[in-house]
Amino acid sequence: MTYEYRHVGHVYVDSGQIAIGDPCYTLGHPEDIGDGDLKLARNDKGGWLEDENGNTIIEVDETIGKLNAYSRFCAQTLSGDNPWGMVDVGTAFNTSTTHGDGAYKVTLVLDENGTQRGVYIDLDGSEPDITVHEPTISWDDNDTFE
Repeated sequence: MTYEYRHVGHVYVDSGQIAIGDPCYTLGHPEDIGDGDLKLARNDKGGWLEDENGNTIIEVDETIGKLNAYSRFCAQTLSGDNPWGMVDVGTAFNTSTTHGDGAYKVTLVLDENGTQRGVYIDLDGSEPDITVHEPTISWDDNDTFE
């Protein structure tokens, strides 16, 4: 199969992170937006308060009585071993960028019929040579599938 790699634009970032998800889940619930600010807890010295694992503690948005949507996205890039993760068990995928704020190139992968097969976001500006490889599966009559 032949693929076309088409540069379709840039994602502009002002929070050092990029999210991929269905907008009806991420934007369609005003009750989750609150004031839209990230609420990081402070320690007695004015720095960021951390939990026992070294993760920055994010506080509740008092305007809605829970973490607001932006804070839930930020929690994925500020907590844990990796600066990425699934938001709300699959509402979206969120990742930090490797160079903070800026414009990140988006490349769409199209098959020979013009159908979108994938999307690539260049997080470090290296513009690598991306290539899609078709999976190969082979079996014979003696194979069993469990």
